[in-house]
Amino acid sequence: MGYQDKYGCVTMGMHMNRRIARKNEYIIYPLISNQWGFTSQFKASQMQPIVFEQLKPRAPVYITPYILGGVSSLHQLNADQTAGLLTRKSCF
Repeated sequence: MGYQDKYGCVTMGMHMNRRIARKNEYIIYPLISNQWGFTSQFKASQMQPIVFEQLKPRAPVYITPYILGGVSSLHQLNADQTAGLLTRKSCF
């Protein structure tokens, strides 16, 4: 992800939100109208412009999403201790 330096300044959009679960309350800055429904808070066109001066680029950071999965096995004897029982759990 990069940015464009124009005359020594970089302009980006800023949007912040905070959720207070115990109050079931959302605080959004800048205040965005609900006319687009639930997704109003995610509209990039409604973000507050913020200007950075003399911002110097560094090496990029790449984030790769991934999912971990696994299987666990539990080996036990039945109540009579005459046969083995195998229990498997999958986690995905």
